[in-house]
Amino acid sequence: MPKLLFTSNTHPLPFSDLIIQNGRAYVAGQVGFDKDDKLADNIEDQTRQTLENLKAALQRGGLGLENIVKVGAFLTNNENFAGFNKVYAEYFPKDKPVRTTIFCALAKPDFLVEIDAIAEL
Repeated sequence: MPKLLFTSNTHPLPFSDLIIQNGRAYVAGQVGFDKDDKLADNIEDQTRQTLENLKAALQRGGLGLENIVKVGAFLTNNENFAGFNKVYAEYFPKDKPVRTTIFCALAKPDFLVEIDAIAEL
């Protein structure tokens, strides 16, 4: 099966937001920038925008959050875990995908969360 690449026109970075191959969709790590390139300063708003960006990347491939089977969540501070989970649960109220959560530094100091995903077609 040929590889299908979907790249956002909103970022100049050297990677695709979504690749579909062999019945799976791989979504690159998304962060909480909104359409005006603004980043919220709290975990709840950054998580919400990050999940909206993840949803938009999937939609470019004709998919939705319900197609996700695996999520990688990266948080910069374990004190943000509860706020992250609160918002995350709103987006996955049932049939939750498996998830790995890691506490680490991210590409920019203002990023509080980054999420990547694997989805089934």
